[in-house]
Order: sequence, then structure tokens, then C-alpha cells
Amino acid sequence: MILVEDNSNIDITREMMKDKKTDFDIYIHWNITQECNFSCSYCVVNATHAAPKEIDVDRIIQRLNRSNKTLFISFSGGEPFMVPNFTELNQELTKKHRIRIDTNLSLKDECIKFANIINPDKVLEICFSAHVLEWEKRPNGLDELCCMVKMFQAKGFKMIGKYVAYPPLMERMEKDIDFFDSRGIKILPSYFWGVFNGKRYPVEDGRISYSEEELRLIEKLNPHVRTQLQKVRNNFCQAGCAAFTINQDYEVLMCDRIQKKLGDFFGEWNLLPKVVRCTKMFCTCPLNRAPSITLFRFDYPPVAILRKAISEKGTYSLLESYRVIEGPILFNMGKRILRKILQLIGARVIKRLLIGLKKMAGRLVVVNLLYPDRYVKGMLRMDDTLEKIRKKEPFAFMKFADGEYLLMVPPRHSIKARDGWIIPARMSKLGKALRLILNFRGDDVYFATSTRPIYTYSVMLDYWYLTRIRQKRKYITEMVLPWAYRDYARFLKIVKAMSEPVILFANKRGKISNFPWPVKEFYGVTDDVVQFFEEHDSGFIEDVRSMAKKYNNTLFVACAGPLANIIAYEGWKANPTNRYINAGSVFDEFLFGRKTSPYQK
Repeated sequence: MILVEDNSNIDITREMMKDKKTDFDIYIHWNITQECNFSCSYCVVNATHAAPKEIDVDRIIQRLNRSNKTLFISFSGGEPFMVPNFTELNQELTKKHRIRIDTNLSLKDECIKFANIINPDKVLEICFSAHVLEWEKRPNGLDELCCMVKMFQAKGFKMIGKYVAYPPLMERMEKDIDFFDSRGIKILPSYFWGVFNGKRYPVEDGRISYSEEELRLIEKLNPHVRTQLQKVRNNFCQAGCAAFTINQDYEVLMCDRIQKKLGDFFGEWNLLPKVVRCTKMFCTCPLNRAPSITLFRFDYPPVAILRKAISEKGTYSLLESYRVIEGPILFNMGKRILRKILQLIGARVIKRLLIGLKKMAGRLVVVNLLYPDRYVKGMLRMDDTLEKIRKKEPFAFMKFADGEYLLMVPPRHSIKARDGWIIPARMSKLGKALRLILNFRGDDVYFATSTRPIYTYSVMLDYWYLTRIRQKRKYITEMVLPWAYRDYARFLKIVKAMSEPVILFANKRGKISNFPWPVKEFYGVTDDVVQFFEEHDSGFIEDVRSMAKKYNNTLFVACAGPLANIIAYEGWKANPTNRYINAGSVFDEFLFGRKTSPYQK
């Protein structure tokens, strides 16, 4: 992939938030007060308990309207509802602008007043924190919190609940979240940011501070929590350009973490003339979650990609990416890597690219290029895989592509895969199990990832997987090479010449007698492997473990869609003397008597 960058002042904020019913020109994060009525030990704000003064609503509205821009204002604190006329401010703001609020929902009267007055269509979301220790200081406190959430929901407000994964709360966290779940309230854990017992959370010295058990629990309850740990240093960001922070003293700052002063709210401030790179290692702000856009189909040649990129309308943000050195290489277009690109794909292609870049008129786009396998280092090739089978070397091979991604990051609507299984519009048991596999770290277990982007989300799969897979780099390979995807005809000749007895997991409708290798034992699954695992998860895993322990130095072949990763993973954990392979669809012609994938044709 080549990333083409442009430092002009591009307004990407609206594009980043377009799926959240917003339409605005500038994003403002407003820390409206430092006062709070709670005393949470893990709070990142040095909050006080003094009563804040009323704010000058008319003067604030007059100043904001001078910009002639539609604003999206996110309020936090402290506790915003402690400001005496906070609801009156929002009543005026929502006549033209849009808002969101971070609150603890503890000020009942103010919350009810807000819910009765403010139009919920003008509120992106209300994010409330379940500070259980503080609520338990009140009689029936947690029940009161549930009532407040239900009240807002009944009025049409979108409510987002979070639970800080503070180390002393880890033992009770799952029970607390189950309590809210039993009352129909969704609460998701988020990382604790701060210091506890001399250790900085969630990351210290480049390592995650939580234990493996704690991390598994957090990710079990919130599969998306890892997005908080994406590295953002050197990412392009809108902070100070099309977005800024206002603190309780009405100072205009570049952002909440970079306290560079841009001016005074009631006076003048000067926004930056162009987007800049973030200097922080981690950031949870959406301004650093720049989306890419898919510009091509899988089979586009480079020149066609470029033509489409030039003709693409609109502006798009830069997706900063990295890739382990053993895998496909992703490049950021710049002087320091031009020489390397020339070595890889040739001066002729580069010349065409550079000519095309001049025609883009300063637009920021993301262009993806696929490299031939001879340019990729450290691959577990088809020959390597088959040689491991011949030599009976213990290993496990799992592959993660678009289907697995959509199970772990559910789509808005259910999708039927080519093989007949359904990707639900919710987090399934199989999706949660696949998420846990990404945390594995050990020898001889290969993770194969796809470089093909998912057009539904315009997200680079490779980037998503590589920021979450914790396996050693030398065991991360590419999905399209290990088996038959690049040379199916040659693969057929090789496997027909082999005669390795196998334990086979496949669709029960398959013709096992046609399998090219002797089948010692067969385990059949249904077409919809997602629903199959939903109904038989624990029993199925126990069956896999029992079969793995039953044999030694034996080849396990799984042709069961995303369920094959569970087979390889659980089998290896139960008995690492065997060989476990997620074979994908490469044996479909034998099992079903027909070619089922384009690469086979």
C-alpha cells in the first residue's frame, strides 16, 4: 500500500463522523467545569467539590455564532450538570449546533430538566460512567442510576455506558456489568488511564499493564476496547485545525492532551493553517481515528488504481499504517522510502504514480498496491507448509480474513457468506472466541492475515489485524500464499501424490470418500458454522480437545470456515504434538465435487 499525503487544511471531521447523524464544520471538546460531586479514586481530572458559577449563555452563543459554522460540541468535566444553567446553554446551542455529554447522571433534577427540554435528535449521545463505588454510597444508588438511564432512553436519547477497568474493581467488574445487563442497560469496560501501585495503566514501557487474565476479561466484555491502544504518534490529526478544546477558563487549546494555547474564547484565536501529526503515542479521541477509503477491487492493476484515485470525489484522511517486516510491506509516500519502492515495483510504475499525484490537486487519498509474492519476506509458502506435513513437524496454522473480521467487528446488517454461514449484526460467540485467539503468543502457531480491504467499512484489514495480533512476528504470514490461492493446479498435483492419514473437520454434506488423503476420523459440522458454535460452543471445544489428546503426531485438517481457527487453536492448546491446519476452501472440489471459489477456476 502506498499512502499519499497532503498537508493542506482538509476538513475530514464530518467524513469521520458521517455515520453518526451529524452534519457540522468544527468539532469542539469543552471541559466546562472542574467541579464534580463524585470522588472517584481513578479520576484523571483533579476535580473539586466547589459549586461552579453560572455561565454567560448569551455571550457564549453570540461568540460561537460569529463563526457562521455548524458546530459539534462535546461536553465533559468534572460533572457538566453541576453548572447551574447548563441545560439553558444546551437549549440555545441545539437550535443550530449538535452536542454530546460525558456525565455521571447523579444530579437527578438537572438530568430530568435536560431530558424534558432538549431535542434528542440534536444530541449525538450521552456517555455515562457507572461509578459503582460512588453510587453504592447512596441508598439504592445503582437502581437510581438505572432509572435515570431508562428515563433518557424513553425520551429518545442514545445512551452509552462505560465502566472503568480500575485494578481494584477487576474482581467485581463482570458481576457489575451483568447487573446492568439484567436491567437492559449495556455497559462496556474501558481501560483505566493513570497510576496504581506505582504502575502506569494501561501501558507502561510499551507493555500492557493488565495481566493476561484481566485483559481477557476486559476484551470479553468489550471486544472493541483495543481501539483505545492503537498507536497514533505521527498520525495526521485535525486537532487545532478543524477541532479544538475549550477549558474551564475559556482558553482555546489545540486538544485535551496537547495543551498548546491557540487563544482566548471571548477574544481571538487562530486555528492552525494545516493538519499536523500527533505527538502522543496513544489517544482515544476520534480525531485520530482517520478513515481510509477503498479505491480498488482486488484485481485492479496499479495504473487503474491510480486513475480511480484521481477521479475519486471528496477528501479523505490519511491512514497511517505499519507492517511487520516479514509480511507485505506498507509504505508512506515520502523521500525516505522512494528508493525502496523503486526497488520493489520498478521505476516505470513509480513514474506513472508520480505523474498521477500531480493531477490530484491536493486531495488526500489512500491507494493500495499488491506486491508479487517474491517481494514478500518470511512467508510460509505452499511448499513450506506441505514440507512441514511431510516431515511431521508440529505446527498450527490459522487464517484471518474478511469473514473473521466481520464476526469480530459485526456489520450493521447480517451478511450471508458464500459458504452458507451467516455473519450476524451482533457479537456472536464465535466472534468472541476469535477475538481471544488474537491474544495468543507462542512458538509454531502461524497467523495468516489478508491484505484485501473490506469495502463495507473502508478499513485496511491488514492494519486492523496487525494492531491486535500479539503473536511473534516471525509467525505472522499472509493468507493468500500458504495453500493453493496462487497456484491451485500445482496444489492439486501435490496433494494427490501425498497420502497422509488425517483427522478431518468439514461440512457433514461433504463426500468424505473423495477426500485425497485417508480419513482416520471425521467430525461433521453444519453449513452455518456460526450458529453451530452458538448452540454447541462448550461441547464442541471439549470434543476438539478430546480428539487432539487422543492422537499424537497426527494431521488435523479443518475445512469449516471461521470455525477452523477454533479447531486449530483449541487442538494445539490440548496437544501441541500434532499438526493443525485451517485449510479454508482448498479441498472443496474433493468434498463437494465442484469448484467453489474464483481462484479454483
